[in-house]
Amino acid sequence: MRIAVFGGTFDPPHCSHMATVLWLLQHSAVDCVVVVPNARHPFGKEPVASFDHRLEMCRLGTAPFAAGLVEVSAIEGRREGPSYMIDTVRELMRSNPEASFRVALGSDILGDLPDWQDGDELARIAPPIEVPRIETGRASRTGAIPMLSSTDLRERLSRGDDATGLIPASVAEYIARHGLYRR
Repeated sequence: MRIAVFGGTFDPPHCSHMATVLWLLQHSAVDCVVVVPNARHPFGKEPVASFDHRLEMCRLGTAPFAAGLVEVSAIEGRREGPSYMIDTVRELMRSNPEASFRVALGSDILGDLPDWQDGDELARIAPPIEVPRIETGRASRTGAIPMLSSTDLRERLSRGDDATGLIPASVAEYIARHGLYRR
């Protein structure tokens, strides 16, 4: 089993996140994508929505994918301290010893990997998959993922503006039902 680990804050998960999952399944020779919302951002960014809300929104957003292709993991919510990808990958490797792992990184953050906790070790045990992003000018022959900003989407939602087409409908319904991102 070849597994891509796609981590992020997902606050909220949006259509570029879902497009990334699809791109990984179609173009990176992996069998499964594990989506991992972080619980405590390693660089101190505080999510607006709780971990449980972000976890559920990720589950809703990825629900249209066929069973077995995408898993949303609560792994980082069970650990104390900052959510470091190296710890997540090591834990996933312990629970899936027969699998090989890759970490999915957008072309906009790939260069930051050496600054991550044990970034060199992470690159060795889970070689990065560069996901091409449009605004970086690093499109590949397999296309590029549009860059949406969760910060901009939260601001839009807080004003009551329409986010149709930017957030999966099931996620938008969840946000409305729970009153998330309102001022």
